[in-house]
Amino acid sequence: MDVASGPSPTTNSTNRSPAPFRFPSTSLLFTDTILLFRNFAYLPYIIFPLNTSNPRGELYLWSPGNIFTLLVHVIFVAVGILGFGLIPLWLQWPGAMWLLFAAGYGAVVWALAWILNQAPEGELIESQPTIDEVPGEKWVFVNGVMAGRWWAQSAIDELQRRFGRPIDAIHNRTYGVVLDIFQCLIQRDLGLTSGCVRNTYKQLRTNLLMRDPKNREEWRYKKVVVIAHSQGALVTSLALDMLYADVADEVLQRLEVYTFGCAANHFNNPPNTYTPKSGGKAIRFPTIKHIEHYGNEYDFVSRFGVLAYHPGPRARQDNTEADFLEWSLSGRPHVADDAYHGSGMEDNQFAGKLFMRPGKGGHQFVMHYLDEMFNVGEEGKPVFVPVNATEDAADGRSDAKGVLIDAGQEGVIKKTDLEETSRLWSYRGGTVLKD
Repeated sequence: MDVASGPSPTTNSTNRSPAPFRFPSTSLLFTDTILLFRNFAYLPYIIFPLNTSNPRGELYLWSPGNIFTLLVHVIFVAVGILGFGLIPLWLQWPGAMWLLFAAGYGAVVWALAWILNQAPEGELIESQPTIDEVPGEKWVFVNGVMAGRWWAQSAIDELQRRFGRPIDAIHNRTYGVVLDIFQCLIQRDLGLTSGCVRNTYKQLRTNLLMRDPKNREEWRYKKVVVIAHSQGALVTSLALDMLYADVADEVLQRLEVYTFGCAANHFNNPPNTYTPKSGGKAIRFPTIKHIEHYGNEYDFVSRFGVLAYHPGPRARQDNTEADFLEWSLSGRPHVADDAYHGSGMEDNQFAGKLFMRPGKGGHQFVMHYLDEMFNVGEEGKPVFVPVNATEDAADGRSDAKGVLIDAGQEGVIKKTDLEETSRLWSYRGGTVLKD
């Protein structure tokens, strides 16, 4: 049967480019293992650069909580590597002896994880100090790899300071960097719905469907904002897949998603269509209006996730003048049978707008992402790091902001100063957006 391969109002994919999770799990594990080792040289960039002056920065060494967390992680690295030794021992030792050793290993991992996390999987953690919610808004955070209770608390406290909203963290427990990366492989290639995935789904569903106690005809939260980091973005991706199957599109329209150092291999956003009663062509629009991804080019997890699977980087052109590059996908409303400039980017399997800092490393949420992308400027107001973009438009004018790198890909690839294009940036300092 011949299946149409062009842009469609009813699907994000074509028969040429199926979504990554539709491949056999064995193929995904094989290709991801290759991808993992191909980027192995970037593994140190999980913690580099080391310098930070922010007391909430993960590697701020004057913090007793950070020192304790780092010491446990050093032990966890050794324990994680030791765990791979269980595989050959399984072939050499008697079954009972191997099971006894494996049980002892599991007990050590569990004990270290409890010391580091101090909470069950998926438990809600509230930002401090306590402040009032912005009416009609609910903000949640899903942490990533290596983030025990201390770093998760620091992350949401810093988010609250910068955006002026209370933040609830859905705690994604860490088992050390080695086992966390192994868990990422299982989650995204085998579709493992861990406790954190299920709790993220439940919390988002509850917040979206909660009614206003003063008026049962209205939703309590007109807007639910999710900020996810690293493995937390992978968890969010899997939770969204569950929500798409369970919650009406008109409800999901109130959801916004922002990821940092995303470890997912897909980020779905099913299309919808509207046909005017007066006739005319169908208008295509995404289920979730706002999805944005932020990544550093040398961040190991970003290279293993969003930078490997998002269509934007594969179309990237060399340009060293801008600190950020922006890739827009076809999530914007457009005529359903529009050829979309023949860009080849109509397959929106990794939905959302991508902001990447070329030539920059670092994976830690506070010190490498918030501190670098949402600096505190004059009078303590959070702002994006300034972007040195040449003001030179495609048509020869010299007064353009966010100029095009390639005029033939208008709306797909462009340099940007972010102030006008990043929606998350617009929330800084407690700013309330109307839509």
